[in-house]
Amino acid sequence: MPRRSSSGSPRESRGSRGFVLAFAVATSVSLSPATASAQAKRPPAKPVPAAPAAPAIKPLVETLTGDAKTDYQAGTVLFGDGDYATALQKFKNAHGKQPDPRLLYNMASAEKSLRHYATAAKLLRRYLAEGGALLTNDDRRDAEELVKVIEALTLAVTINVSEAGAQVFLDDELLGVSPLPSGAIVDIGQRKLRAQKEGFRTLTMPVQIGPAHTFDLKLERLRGRLELKTKVGATVYLDDKPIGSGPLVVSDELPVGGHALRITAPRMRTYQGEVVLEDGKARSLDIELEADLEQLSEVRVAVGCADPRVRTPEEGLSVFFDDGQVSASPLGVRKRVEDNKEVPAYVPFTVSSGEHRVRVRFPGCDPLETTANAKSAGAVDVTGMLPAENPWFNGTPAGSPNGFRVSAGVTISNVKFARFQNFFNQTSSLGDSPADVSFAGPSVSIGTQSRWFMGVFDARYVVGETTGTQVAVANTPPQPAITSASQDASLAIGDLGIRLGPRIPINIASVAAGGLAGIGAIHVSPTGPSSSTTDVFVRGGFWAGVEAQPLCDFSLGVNFSLSAATTGDSSAKVGASSEAAWSIHLGYEPNVLCRRKRAGLYRVQAEAAEGTPQLTPAPAAAPAPAAAPAPA
Repeated sequence: MPRRSSSGSPRESRGSRGFVLAFAVATSVSLSPATASAQAKRPPAKPVPAAPAAPAIKPLVETLTGDAKTDYQAGTVLFGDGDYATALQKFKNAHGKQPDPRLLYNMASAEKSLRHYATAAKLLRRYLAEGGALLTNDDRRDAEELVKVIEALTLAVTINVSEAGAQVFLDDELLGVSPLPSGAIVDIGQRKLRAQKEGFRTLTMPVQIGPAHTFDLKLERLRGRLELKTKVGATVYLDDKPIGSGPLVVSDELPVGGHALRITAPRMRTYQGEVVLEDGKARSLDIELEADLEQLSEVRVAVGCADPRVRTPEEGLSVFFDDGQVSASPLGVRKRVEDNKEVPAYVPFTVSSGEHRVRVRFPGCDPLETTANAKSAGAVDVTGMLPAENPWFNGTPAGSPNGFRVSAGVTISNVKFARFQNFFNQTSSLGDSPADVSFAGPSVSIGTQSRWFMGVFDARYVVGETTGTQVAVANTPPQPAITSASQDASLAIGDLGIRLGPRIPINIASVAAGGLAGIGAIHVSPTGPSSSTTDVFVRGGFWAGVEAQPLCDFSLGVNFSLSAATTGDSSAKVGASSEAAWSIHLGYEPNVLCRRKRAGLYRVQAEAAEGTPQLTPAPAAAPAPAAAPAPA
C-alpha cells in the first residue's frame, strides 16, 4: 500500500514524480528475490498520531501550465507504454519550458529505464539539490535509495589520451576534450571508446567497464613517407626546411598533404616543385639536377586588383617576364594564416638570375609592370595593387560604387495655389483667388547609390508668405456689403519624400534623373483675425540633377524638381496645384577607390625578399621547370 503525503493524497498524485516515479521504481529497480519476499511479508504500517499539517504541496500536474503540462502528460503516457526514449524527450521539453526540479526525477526514471545509469544518477542528484521545499522527506529518502541502487551499476573511470585537444566519445556520446578529469562516472558493461583529433588517426576500441576502470588511448599522427634519390651533396628542402642531403633522403614522419620541394646543389640548377604525401604510403622520387652555372631565382608575386587581397592564378592572375607573350608557370600558391584562416600570401615563379621586366595582369584591372633584379639563388618580392580597368568610371569620384551617401543644404521652391482665401469672420470671397508663393528653407537627403542608379530620402522644412488683398463679401447686417479682404499670411511646408532614378557618371561629375513623391503638411497663419489651419500636402513628379565631386568623399550637387501638388481636403481654403523647386546640397559619399588612387597605391614594385617565411603550400601546383619526379 503506497505511503501518503501529509496532505493525505497518494504519493502518485503529490506531483514530485507522478505516474513515472511509481512505474520507474516498479519496472526499473531490480531487487533480489529475498528482498522482494521480505517486502511482500511486511505488515501494514500502523497509524501515526496526527501531527500539525504541513503546507500543502501542489502536485506536479497542477503546477505545470501550458505546453509544459502538455509535454509532461504526454511523457507520462509514453513512459507507461514503454517508449522511454520519447518520454525522456517530452520530460526534457517540459523542463525547458517550466524548470520545475521535480521533472528531473521523471527524466532520471526514463534514463534508468533506457539503462543509462550514470546519467540517471546525475539527474537524481540534481533533483535532491534543487528540489528544496517541493520535496518531502519521503521523496528525498526514495531518491537517495534509488541513487544507491543505480550507483552499483556505474563506475568511476579514468581515460588518458596521449594527445591534448582530442574529442573523446563513449558509445558516440561526447565525454569531453582531453585531458579528461579523473573519476568520470559511466555505465558498467561492454562499451565503445573513440578518440579523434585533426591530423591524427581516429582510434576506436571496445572496452569492458568493470572491473577495468583505467584506459589509455594513444593517437597516431597521419604520416607519409618520402624516399628521394638525387645528386650527391644536394640539399633537399621541404616547405623551406632542410630534411637531408643526397644521394638518398628518407623521411618517415612527414605531415600528409602537399609540400613545396626544393633541391639545391653547387653549380646545379635549383629544382623546385611540389610533392603530395598520403597517410601510410611511401612516395618515391628520383630527381636528377641539371648542370648549369647560372642559378635560378624566385619571384614572389603578391598583387591585388583594386584592393590589397592577393590574387592567384586560379582566379585569373597572369604574370609575364620580359617580352614573353605566354604567362609564366607558377610553382603553386604559398599561403599564410590570418584570423585562423589560410589566405594566399604570394605566387612564386622561377626565373634566371639577372634583371627582368615583370608584367602583372588580372581581369577587371589595368596591367602594371616593374623591374625585378633577381640574384642567384635568391628571391624577389613583387607587391602592390592594380588599378580598376576603366578609370573613367571606377577610379573617379563620380564612378564610386561604394553605396552610402548623405547631403544637406537649402531648398528654394515656388508653389502655385489654385485658390487662396484668407480666413476672416463674416467674410467670404467672391471667387477663388490664385497665388504664387515662394518658399525657402533647409533640407537633408540620405540614401544609397551605385554606379548607374541612386535612391535617396529627402526631408525639408520651407517657409513663405503672401501679401495683397482680394474682393470679398462682408456679412454685416442689415445686408452684405462688398469689401476688400487681406491676403497676408505666413505659410510653412514640412514633408518627407523619396527620389529614385538612373545615374550616369562622367569623370568627376554625374547626372541623374527620375521620379519623386512626397507627403507632409502645410500650415497657414493669416495676419488677420482668422484662425490658422494645417492641411496635408502631397506632391509627385520628376527630378533631375548634376553633381560634382572633385574631392574623394565630398560633393556639391544641384537638383531641380517639378511636381503636381495638392492638399488633402478639397474644401480647404488653400488648394495647391504645382510646385517647382531647386536645391543645393553639400554631400558626403565614402569613396575607397578614389582614396587609394590619390594615395598612389595603384602600382607594383619589386624588392629583394627578406628571410624565407614558412608558408603552407596550396594543394595543387603547376608543372615544375626541371625534370619531373619518377612515379611512386
